[in-house]
Amino acid sequence: MSALPDRTGEPASVRCPLCGNRFPGRASCASGCPLSKSCRTLCCPYCNYRFVEESALVAFVGRVLRRRRA
Repeated sequence: MSALPDRTGEPASVRCPLCGNRFPGRASCASGCPLSKSCRTLCCPYCNYRFVEESALVAFVGRVLRRRRA
């Protein structure tokens, strides 16, 4: 899943890992996780698949490891 952050830090565009469609980040989910307001759960409006957005730390480590392999 790739997310492109906007000025507020929210993902502006997210690709669903299940169906592959792109959709606006938080705007797609009427509500996140019912247990927490800071939940990072996203919901694809095309297939209704719920998934957790990738954290900045995980994305950073992935970029570092890819550079190291090259």
